Amino acid sequence: MQRIAEGRSLPDRSHPPVRRKGRLSSACTGRNTGAPGVVTLAPAFTQALPALDGMPTAYSHEFHAELLYELCAALVREGLGMPETWNRCEGSAVVFAQRSIM
Repeated sequence: MQRIAEGRSLPDRSHPPVRRKGRLSSACTGRNTGAPGVVTLAPAFTQALPALDGMPTAYSHEFHAELLYELCAALVREGLGMPETWNRCEGSAVVFAQRSIM
């Protein structure tokens, strides 16, 4: 059976930090000089996020959706469901079927 060492010793921190001699290069001076010859593929875009106006804000998933849409089509063919009813239901097939049957 092996024993685990009780603790790790920390490295000696008594040495002074390394200092560079000479002058810093222009890349390290903090000035933003820009890189010559670098071109972006797209122009700057001022808007951070795309506008979401007109995008649906909810998603619904109906169980056995294909049967539900066949029911809605049958209700329209029989004259029980109208386009106005569909517009009032805001595209919800379940609500359309309920209102058309009632």
